[in-house]
Amino acid sequence: MSVTLQTAHGSLDPFAPSPGMIHPGDLAAGLAIRYRWPGGVGRSTVAQHSVECSIRLATPVHEAPELAAWGLLHDAAEAYLPDVPEPLKKHLGWLTGAHFVRFEIIEGRILRAVASRFDLPWPIPDEVLDVDLRLRATEFRDLFRGKRPPNVEAVEAEPYDVPLARRWSAEQAEAAWLARFEAIFGPPA
Repeated sequence: MSVTLQTAHGSLDPFAPSPGMIHPGDLAAGLAIRYRWPGGVGRSTVAQHSVECSIRLATPVHEAPELAAWGLLHDAAEAYLPDVPEPLKKHLGWLTGAHFVRFEIIEGRILRAVASRFDLPWPIPDEVLDVDLRLRATEFRDLFRGKRPPNVEAVEAEPYDVPLARRWSAEQAEAAWLARFEAIFGPPA
């Protein structure tokens, strides 16, 4: 099955993504308009979350460039796919001919293309996943005052002491994501 999603810098086939289909500008733009929580509760963008994850993993960038990069890119598939709550993700997918392809498989294919495009190790390092969970716990505390939003699984992680930055607009989130990308990789090609 071939599906083409048009992007500002080309196109992407989510069923068969290749590294050449991935462009930093598309990632920044897509993540800046996606909210972290179902229905946009809390109004925190995936781009802002990714920048915060990257910064908490490596500041300055040169101390752990692969971790900084994966912190920024760990949710890159969401630039092309919706942000689906974890409890639903394992039940969603696409029927392609006679085969059912799970959402997680498509998401993984895109992330592997991202890893290849930016010459990053696969799979995503555990340190990145740990920071992602701690940020989720911090978001619960700061955005929801400790109450778990509907349809979101509980997080068993210690929140960070430092509160989240003030929520950014989509424009601010896109610019910050691109600036962090440039700090890690240099100017986008």
